[in-house]
Amino acid sequence: MATTGSVAVPLLLDGNQLLEYLELEGAYRLAKKAVVDSLVQNYGGRRASYFSVWHEARRP
Repeated sequence: MATTGSVAVPLLLDGNQLLEYLELEGAYRLAKKAVVDSLVQNYGGRRASYFSVWHEARRP
């Protein structure tokens, strides 16, 4: 069993760095959505919610 967790870390970024970070975060969200969409389509006839598919995809 793997232990997972998260932590909030404040970012001290100037204006340009913040814009670059937000752009990168947006790209990550789009990529994650594309992966989940693909997984949902590949489940075939099963009724699968985004939550259940993403949860399954994250399992080690």
